Amino acid sequence: MRIGKAFLGTLLITFFASHALADTPFNHEDLSKGLPSISTMDELVSRSPDDPKSYVLRGFVYQYKNKYPEAIDDFTKAIDLKYRDPDDPGDKGQRIYGMRAVCYLLMKNIDAAIADSNKALAVAPNDAQILANRAGAYVAKNQYALAMKDYTRALQIDSSVPSTWALGYPPAQEKASCSGCS
Repeated sequence: MRIGKAFLGTLLITFFASHALADTPFNHEDLSKGLPSISTMDELVSRSPDDPKSYVLRGFVYQYKNKYPEAIDDFTKAIDLKYRDPDDPGDKGQRIYGMRAVCYLLMKNIDAAIADSNKALAVAPNDAQILANRAGAYVAKNQYALAMKDYTRALQIDSSVPSTWALGYPPAQEKASCSGCS
């Protein structure tokens, strides 16, 4: 069975958006209880306008509510304020670029998604999730060889990172001529 490129792109966008959400400070139990309202998050930002975490948290809420331009604005502000994930001692700034890249991908601004992924990978070249996200952007641009190279590398770094390759969707594999992927 062949799966169309449009379906594959939609699947990737949906997958990476849900995975990005899983990486937020809100765990799944919190999500089932509901996210804070935008007005609650606005209040947090107004009380702490110099705290990058407040922008990240509001950005997550915007992202979850499919308000990607607003999420991008908040993630950009957090980048400007030099946000680092306090729960991840290995975060060198790549997480926030990765989150913004997912929003760009969801808005189909593929070039911006790749650019942010590249910025994240410049400081954390072995971040498997960001490699997998950039692979999704490459698929959206029909750059299958680059996508396969990133997915292969991501899986070598962390075999638990899901990918369309692992799920058995072959169209990109068939189109890729990626002799140097491994």
